Amino acid sequence: MLMIPQPVKNPASRDGIGFRASDIDRYLISGNIGWVMVDGRKKSINPAIDGDYIMSDVEKAYEKANDVISLAQGAFNKTLSTFRATIKNDLASISSASNRVSNESVKMNNAYNQTIETLTSKGMEDAILNAERLAAALEAISAIKPTDVNFKFLEK
Repeated sequence: MLMIPQPVKNPASRDGIGFRASDIDRYLISGNIGWVMVDGRKKSINPAIDGDYIMSDVEKAYEKANDVISLAQGAFNKTLSTFRATIKNDLASISSASNRVSNESVKMNNAYNQTIETLTSKGMEDAILNAERLAAALEAISAIKPTDVNFKFLEK
């Protein structure tokens, strides 16, 4: 049962009221409170852990906060490195595809220009004229009758 300490008259205090230390100790022990604040310091009820001050709690909280920050930074760095690796891979793939398309485009452009040069060259013009002459000669040959050929050979 939790026993609340009862105030007593204390002419030395500013308000004239105080509490017996034994009543406070009993109250703290019965409420499973293991420490009290004395002059701004955390003082343990248990003499085995006496000297455990508020600053130790602040230091523990600071250490725990630093651990949490370290874990968060580690997770962030891992996520960031994974993201960078993915982006690097994606950029390499895009760059490779772009280079292939660019190279193929240059090849097609060169082939197109070579085709135009070949079709408009003097050699092609001569070939076309020769083909026209050949066609005319073949047409003339096909128009000759076998008797005409024999006769013409005999005339010479």
